[in-house]
Amino acid sequence: MNEQGIDQVHDWLRVNDPAYYQAYHASETITGFRQRLQLAEDPVTSVVSNARLVGNNADAVLNDSRALQAAISTATQAQGLSQFKKNPMDGCTSVMNIARIAANFNPITPNITGNYQAYNTYIEKILSAPFFNLNFTDIKVVNQSSSNWNEAIDSFVNLFEGILDSDRSKIKEGLVALTKAATSHLNQKQEQQLFVQNVLQADTNAYTIAIYYSQVELVEDSKKGGTTKQSTFKVARTLLSFRVNEWPYFAEAVWGKHVQTVIDWLNVNTTTAGARTVNLCLE
Repeated sequence: MNEQGIDQVHDWLRVNDPAYYQAYHASETITGFRQRLQLAEDPVTSVVSNARLVGNNADAVLNDSRALQAAISTATQAQGLSQFKKNPMDGCTSVMNIARIAANFNPITPNITGNYQAYNTYIEKILSAPFFNLNFTDIKVVNQSSSNWNEAIDSFVNLFEGILDSDRSKIKEGLVALTKAATSHLNQKQEQQLFVQNVLQADTNAYTIAIYYSQVELVEDSKKGGTTKQSTFKVARTLLSFRVNEWPYFAEAVWGKHVQTVIDWLNVNTTTAGARTVNLCLE
């Protein structure tokens, strides 16, 4: 591991230090990011998020995450750091949560003022983090003529690349939960919402992070509940690889700033349904 790589890690952590941003959140421009991903300028009223862990190493990752939680609670700092170095995916979620805190993005409260702008800043910060390699980022257009959410969700799921068929059902479950959460938070008859699906993929030799999101217009229908209005979806896709082999060299710097286990990250990045019940059209 060269010194330049470590310096980049320290620089990024210094700029995005949670100790600073938890007390104060500076405003940042997101114009460049929005232009790069060609997102529509229509006003977004809320951001709903869902997170899933998939891959043939997913169970091992969860076991490691539980071990880290136990070490944080009961072990010495040295023992906790030693466990952290062994857990690349816990390192990945820690870095992503540092970016979330710095951006002031809140997936738990979708209707909070400024959450759409904060989400864009969050993605900018992840893309600038020296812990990841960018595999690709692009826009896919999905033609969707039906207001049946099952068809819309299937179209969304089909955009996930490199996912085992056995894991696609988990992603679909997440998207169903996401749409139900979105409709339960509707404050008016028609709203623009940003749907965000995060997928951590833990395979034997690679850990990847897929962040797919789409601006969706929800329309409340007295007979069907929440439906989609538009016939096309623009889905922005970002796929990153975590630098697993270099994680043992990065771990101590992150440990000194902020730690969030995979288990906690999955909970924090999943919007729960609100008190308002809407019958989602899943014909």
